[in-house]
Amino acid sequence: MYLRIIDTTTDFDVTHQGVPLTDKGLASQYMRPQYAVFLVLGLLILCPYSTISPLSQEHESNDASASSARATTTWSGNVWLNSSYHVSSSDALIIDDCTQIWMASDIRIYIDGRLTVKGTQSCPAKIHSQGFGDHQGLQFNSTSKNRGSIIDNLTIEDSEYAITIYNSNPGLYNVSIEDADRVAIDLFNSASPIIRDLNIQDGGQGFANGVEWRQGIGLSVGNYSTPIVERFTADGLENRAMNVWGNSGGMYRNLTFTNIGGAVLSLSAAIWIEDSQLLIEDAYIDESDNGVYIRHITDSSITRAVMRRVVIEDSQFRGMMVDKSDHMNYTNYQSAIIEGLEIRGTGGSGAADQNWAEAALEINASGAWIEDALIEDNIAPGIRLFFADSTTTINNASIKNCGNPVKGAHAAGIYNTAAFFAPIMNNLSIENSAGPGIWAEGGGAIQGNDWMLANNSAQGMYVDGSAMVVDGMEIHHNNLSGIKVNDGRKVELSNVSSSGNGHQSTGPEDGAGMVFIESNDLESNSGDVMCRNCVSRGDAWGAVWAKDSVDLWLDGFEIYDPLNGTPAIAIDNSGLTKSFQGGHFNILGVNVWLNRSGPAIDIKDAAGVIDGLDMHGSHLGLHWDGDDSGSWVSELSHTTLRGSDCLRLSNHSSITSIALNISNDCTGTVNLENVNANWSTTFDESGGHVISLDTNSTLRLHQAENIDLTLAVIPSGAHIDLAWDITIWVINQRGNGVPRADVEVSFDQFSSDFQYVSDWLGFDKFPNYIGQRWDDTGASTFTQVSVECTYDNTTNTTTFSFEDDEILYCVLDLANQPPFMIWSTPEDQEIFASGANIEFNASDSWDLDNDTLTFTWTSSLNGEFGSSSFVSVNDGTGVSLSDGVHDITLQICDEANNCISETRTIELTNLAPIVSITTTPTPDSADNIIRMPWTGELTINSSSTLDPEGDSLSRRTWASFWPSSQTCASDCPEEWNISFADSQQANFTLELGFSDGINPESVWSIGIELYNEIPVPALEVSRQANTSDQIVTLDSSGTIDPEGDSIGIRWISSIDGELGASDVNASILIWQGHLSRGSHEIIVQVWDDQLNKMGTINELTQIVVVENSAPVVVIDAPEDGLVVDTSTIVNFSTEGSGDWDSWCDDYPVGYWICSNTPHPDGSDLLSIDWVSNVSGPLTPQGVDWLIWSGRLPAGDHNVTVTFDDLLGGASSSSFNIKVNPSAPVLGLVTPYDGMGFESKDTIFIDASNSVDYDADTFTMTLFSNHPLIDGPLLEEVDAIGNYAIQLPSGTHELTFWLRDDSGMQSNQTITVVVADSAPVAAVDSPDIIPGVSKTLNPSDKVFFSSNSSSDADGDIAKYEWFRYEDDGTWNEILNLAYGEVELATGNHHIKLVVTDTRGKFDEFHFNLTLRESWPELSNLTLSQNKFTAGVKTTLQIEFEMFDADGSTELVEAILSHGAYDQKWNFELEENDGRWSGNLTFIPSGSGWMQLKIIATDGDVVRDMTLDLQVEAELTETNWGQIGGGIGGGALLILLLVFLAGRRRKKLSEMGLVESWASFDGAVETKPVASELDQAGLIEDQDSEMPKMIDL
Repeated sequence: MYLRIIDTTTDFDVTHQGVPLTDKGLASQYMRPQYAVFLVLGLLILCPYSTISPLSQEHESNDASASSARATTTWSGNVWLNSSYHVSSSDALIIDDCTQIWMASDIRIYIDGRLTVKGTQSCPAKIHSQGFGDHQGLQFNSTSKNRGSIIDNLTIEDSEYAITIYNSNPGLYNVSIEDADRVAIDLFNSASPIIRDLNIQDGGQGFANGVEWRQGIGLSVGNYSTPIVERFTADGLENRAMNVWGNSGGMYRNLTFTNIGGAVLSLSAAIWIEDSQLLIEDAYIDESDNGVYIRHITDSSITRAVMRRVVIEDSQFRGMMVDKSDHMNYTNYQSAIIEGLEIRGTGGSGAADQNWAEAALEINASGAWIEDALIEDNIAPGIRLFFADSTTTINNASIKNCGNPVKGAHAAGIYNTAAFFAPIMNNLSIENSAGPGIWAEGGGAIQGNDWMLANNSAQGMYVDGSAMVVDGMEIHHNNLSGIKVNDGRKVELSNVSSSGNGHQSTGPEDGAGMVFIESNDLESNSGDVMCRNCVSRGDAWGAVWAKDSVDLWLDGFEIYDPLNGTPAIAIDNSGLTKSFQGGHFNILGVNVWLNRSGPAIDIKDAAGVIDGLDMHGSHLGLHWDGDDSGSWVSELSHTTLRGSDCLRLSNHSSITSIALNISNDCTGTVNLENVNANWSTTFDESGGHVISLDTNSTLRLHQAENIDLTLAVIPSGAHIDLAWDITIWVINQRGNGVPRADVEVSFDQFSSDFQYVSDWLGFDKFPNYIGQRWDDTGASTFTQVSVECTYDNTTNTTTFSFEDDEILYCVLDLANQPPFMIWSTPEDQEIFASGANIEFNASDSWDLDNDTLTFTWTSSLNGEFGSSSFVSVNDGTGVSLSDGVHDITLQICDEANNCISETRTIELTNLAPIVSITTTPTPDSADNIIRMPWTGELTINSSSTLDPEGDSLSRRTWASFWPSSQTCASDCPEEWNISFADSQQANFTLELGFSDGINPESVWSIGIELYNEIPVPALEVSRQANTSDQIVTLDSSGTIDPEGDSIGIRWISSIDGELGASDVNASILIWQGHLSRGSHEIIVQVWDDQLNKMGTINELTQIVVVENSAPVVVIDAPEDGLVVDTSTIVNFSTEGSGDWDSWCDDYPVGYWICSNTPHPDGSDLLSIDWVSNVSGPLTPQGVDWLIWSGRLPAGDHNVTVTFDDLLGGASSSSFNIKVNPSAPVLGLVTPYDGMGFESKDTIFIDASNSVDYDADTFTMTLFSNHPLIDGPLLEEVDAIGNYAIQLPSGTHELTFWLRDDSGMQSNQTITVVVADSAPVAAVDSPDIIPGVSKTLNPSDKVFFSSNSSSDADGDIAKYEWFRYEDDGTWNEILNLAYGEVELATGNHHIKLVVTDTRGKFDEFHFNLTLRESWPELSNLTLSQNKFTAGVKTTLQIEFEMFDADGSTELVEAILSHGAYDQKWNFELEENDGRWSGNLTFIPSGSGWMQLKIIATDGDVVRDMTLDLQVEAELTETNWGQIGGGIGGGALLILLLVFLAGRRRKKLSEMGLVESWASFDGAVETKPVASELDQAGLIEDQDSEMPKMIDL
């Protein structure tokens, strides 16, 4: 019976029940109709009494208790809420452990005051739905903030919202939330709870509203909320486990999120972070749509997720995404900082659905810092970048087994596009990608160092239209090229090692170590593509393969052993349009080791520079076709030529060379075809190499060495020129070089004449002029060179034969020449101060004739003032120049009185003062503005200001807000102070003017910016004693602000951290509180409310010493004099106790005396002892429990608790408790209350957790109230044992009696429901193995049997057998438990349905295959079996052919006489399986014939054969022989005739001459035996016949 008691003093209904409910739904749902009538009658009878029942009766009930919510309300047992409940701001609600709260649809518990939930791990409090709709859970309003709400061990089931918090801070501990359809925990408006050990299971899957995205969310943190979350697990949520938005933050540690996904109206992610800043540490995410999504939406907000140690596995779409919602509105800052990231399994077999993945990690239009990442085993790119820049930095990342092989660029380990400002990647490893290790396209720039790209399925790195700057790369064993650059620009690679790449390629265009295609098609001064200090070892198709690429730089390259007979470097620029494309490649410092039958370096249609090439091994050297339409000059320098065809040049309009070495390893010729070459310092080691030119080639050898041109091949039209250098030194008769001499050089052949003017030393060099030409006729004469030099009308001409480098001295016998003047200082038009020191310097002047020179310095104002090459004036030595404009003339003469002169103008004048000012404070270097406090002073120092002439200076000072200047006429101090406290302007100009009374005033000015000053702090400390339990007052009310602004203040302890603070709106300048023991450095920090000084503080420090205080002991529970029995768990609590020197984190949740911060020298660790005068110590030695929970033995206990801080302080308190003996307590493991079974189930009774707390022995008796059960199910058995029972269907109230040997007894009843069992379908025949198709031999009928089917209730009503038809329907083939059914050959799906009288049924499905039958030949009979040669005979045959499925296509009978090449076919007829035929024939001779019967069924052929004897033709001779032998053998003949007759009879009875074919599809045919073997064949056949199965 149910009794509803309505408490009119509250706004909710509390319903109590005598029978426990199942977890979901009301018990009335399971009531039968007849019981409902009695319930209504009962309620009508009880209503008058129930309305006046006092609440005290409820407290006496064991089922539930509740009290009024006007002060402190306590709920326990079962609490039914049918309307919303409010905890007002002045009230408290306590929910005890084991409390079951049943909430009606759409109602909520509102907390404005304090809520305390005291669940335990073994018995948590629970909130349920009443079964007709989801409730709304708990809601903390802002008025509940700081009221100490604590939730511990609470489970909330079947809600829309489980916990909602608005600007409050409850503590949530050990909270489990199951099936919250919308949001499990929802935080708004600066909510700041502490959440530990949170478990959220399922949510959103059952929600019917398809237009609201906000469902299936675990923890939602929004609108400036900042929780602290530790140990949070979530599983089975549709949308998000964590949803952080709206400028929120917080700290989140130890997160485990699994199976998050399935949302339709929103992006589902285990962690969603939007426009917020937070810290996440130690997160594990598995099997979610998206692991982590970090999205920046609003530019006015900041998104910054700091994450450490994050593991993401088996995501469906992305492991992690960092992006901006508007991808075209790029945000240039780091939205995420991640250290220790692991992502694996994205899009793989462990994901909810496979092959949908976009990326393991994606950064899109945003930035991130990622350190120490392992990204592996993802069916998507390991990293995908779009619109990323250098704010994205990835350090120490390893990417393994990533990429989708069927998605193009997404097969790569890293895919990057549109990243024009180059994200940074350092210490990067990419292995075993499904495509390239890196795919960068469309501006996907990357920069970094120390990369390893290995074992990738395509290239190590593929670059298409993107920039790349990388230093340090290890690229090896990639299936295609190590590096492939297509349409690249600014690809700068250095210190690259490439090895073993390209082994899955079929050619160099995708299999060389490095491939460059259209990597710059026009040479420019920027955007080069280069590899500097690179190595290639064993790459499959060469080290470098370049196509249509210029500005390509291979600088410092070593190449070892390329494979597949390819050149080390191959370049082909034939695809360039040379009218507007083209340029150089550059091969610098390259060493090659290879062996191949072709060239080591093969270049086609390309101009370039090769400088420093050395080729080793067996090869054809360097082949270079420079066909570029004459647009570019190529160079080949510092190269050693080796190989059997060591150099082959073609189509070079111009190619130069320096230091070309033709080594002894060059075993072929040097070939030039259509080449114009100019080579300097070429050396032939052997002197025996052949240089071969075609008719269109020329070669100039400049300063060649050891080359024998008599060996050269020079056809008509070609020539080789020998060239040397000409050095000309024009000197006079004294050996001095003559400057500025006119020189003419003329040649009698090959070279053009030229003229020049000699340099200041008379020395000039002219390289590479032709001295001799070799052509097809041999060597020309040597060139005759004439040199004519002229100076001062004196000429000399010299002629020489140009056969080697030539130094020619052209000597001129000159008359004495004037000196050469070199005047260094002063410069023309230079201005000096009055009386300034001036240096006149012409010391470098010289004379061609080595004459002694005289110097004369003359001023137009002061006359001659010096006679040496160096003169110093106005230096106090007596030589001086007056003020004014001077024309200074210098004349230099030699001994022959040859003179030269020059005049320059200088000025000496009184100059204005030179101002040099320093200030304190100094100007900002960025904008040269002095920034200083408004009431401060500016110190000005002018000590470095001077007047060039030393005149006395006056000074003027002016600020732009002053009405007039301040002046100082004389003897002005060099340093002074100025205050601008009276300024009404924050920005103005300060101007200083200095005057010498002669020149215009020299002015110095600077901008001044006054800023508001910060306050000056004050501190007075007061307290009653110096121990830590005393209140300390920190009084800073004496703090002042110079401008009178509002003051903000903060007090900080060196031990306790921040003690308190007040903002400028409150300006509370006094703090009171406790300080930890120790010597504190108290820092007072103050600031004002001026926006331009945000973050600027002033501080004051003072030392405060605090000594240790004794602990405080308070007995919170139990009440003194409590009476219980031995089975009662008694809770002892010292809540409210503590020690001011201990740390609050060392205490459990509750209210304690403690310090909020740990002491740096170690907080007090209290020794806590509980002692009973009956039991002795209640806690183990060394264990300190502030709260003790347990059972006590019978007796009168006096319990004392003692706190000792081990530093000399100890306190204690005592209470009394009486404990009586108790009856045994049932500890039922199975079954539990409300458990359901079926009648077929075995029910195990396990009460092994039962106990008698007085240690008495006890027994258990079990009863059921079911009408079909009489007497106890178990009687006085050992309660600790395990027992198995079976119950009939129906509802059973199982009552357990426990009785101990003292006679004390406890009774406890639970309810179990036993439902009718459905039958169990089973197939006996055919012999079926579940899940395995059954195959049977051909048969007309199949026997089906289901006799083993069973029903625990014994009420099977019918058996039905069905066959699945091709049209999708089921066709009944049998409606009995067993019987025979005709089935055609082939495959059949059979279903057995067994149904009981209640309509419950079970099905059994199986597959059955009936093999197809093959033809069987038997019972062959012949009209005769012996024949005579030459005698016409008619043979009649009969036989049987049986084919169960009637599919035989052809039956033949053939008689052949092989020895005589005779063959006859019978004409056969068939009658009901019996075949017959006649054949008339004449055998040609004696011997054996063969009769063969053949039956063909598709590809299967069956036959049987019989050998027939043909006797010789009857003649006179053999008749005589026969007659002669009759006498001697008559008896033998008669015996043979008799046996032959019996044999024929036996043959006529023989049924089968062919073996049965096996039933496995193969055809086995035994050869026909001779007549003597056929009996044995029949026996073998009988043994192979299949046996029928006795069913």
